Formats: sequence, C-alpha cells, structure tokens
Amino acid sequence: MKTSFLTKLLTPDTPSATPDPDIDVPSLSKKQAIIMDLLMGKREMYGLEMVHECADLKRGTIYVTLQRMEDKEYVVSRVEESPVPGPPRRLYALTGLGQRTYFAWQAARTAFAEAPA
Repeated sequence: MKTSFLTKLLTPDTPSATPDPDIDVPSLSKKQAIIMDLLMGKREMYGLEMVHECADLKRGTIYVTLQRMEDKEYVVSRVEESPVPGPPRRLYALTGLGQRTYFAWQAARTAFAEAPA
C-alpha cells in the first residue's frame, strides 16, 4: 500500500535516511513546475504572460500544458473579455491542490537530493 509523501514526511518516527519507494511522490514535468512557480507568486496570469516571464516556456506548448494541469485540477481558468478588439483571454490561477502538489514536489526533491547515495 502506498503512503502519501506528506504523511510519511510529517510522521515523526519515520526514518529519513533513505528515500522510501512506497512513498507516493507527485510527478511534475519541468514545464508544470515552472508554471506552478510563476503562479505561486501571483494571483492570476495569462498564458502568454507566463511565456514572456520564462524563456523555458514556449507559445506552442504553454496552452497544452495548462490544459493538462487544468484536467488534473492543479490550475483553474476563467475567461476575461479583451480590453481591445479580439478574442477573449483566459486567466489561470493555482488551486489549493496545485499548491499542495507543488509543495510536496519541492519537499520530495529536497529530500531525495539530501539522501545519502
């Protein structure tokens, strides 16, 4: 039976010398982690705004990645009418689940980086 990473992390009697393969560690792609990091510092952002803020994000993949994240309920979006003539624009925000997943992913990276080889 798999144990939640956070449950294992927060259990005081769990030895932390080596990573446990039974821990359920969140899996995020590099792009998902970048998007979550950007959204942690801001309330809402447009997809192209994220592309302009980070060179690792590209116009051709940002919306596919955001849609996948929305399917996993890591982000939510809302449509906003454009202030200039044109199509409506979509704003994205991190959900509570997205925040918890990001924090667990960061903790896992730190724990595994500090684990003895």
